[in-house]
Amino acid sequence: MSRFITSLVIFILLIAGGIASVVYINHDASDLQKQLDQLIVAADSEDFSEAKDLAEKFTQNWDKAEQSIVMLVRHHSVDEITKYAARLPVYAAYGQKTELIADAKQIQAILEHIRSDERPTLHNIL
Repeated sequence: MSRFITSLVIFILLIAGGIASVVYINHDASDLQKQLDQLIVAADSEDFSEAKDLAEKFTQNWDKAEQSIVMLVRHHSVDEITKYAARLPVYAAYGQKTELIADAKQIQAILEHIRSDERPTLHNIL
């Protein structure tokens, strides 16, 4: 009976850890998506000083989130976001609207891909 209870506790901890990681990823990805939406709006209206501030803020927030997310998802996706995020402030500083919006949307696509990969769906489990 003791082994059964131990196994049950371990199973519950695994499920709880999986749920917690999905919730954490969804929360962080949602916050980062909102920041990118604001950045795109600022760039679209050609307010590059605001876009530069938002890009720097996004990069700082991504650096913080990256430390935790890297433990939960594939490193390739994290590296891609880091690469694109590093270019955002530069594009904003030089007023390169097209490149800024393109990279912001690329980051959004990668974040959405990460979120969909981590959802516990039948497709992802099997």
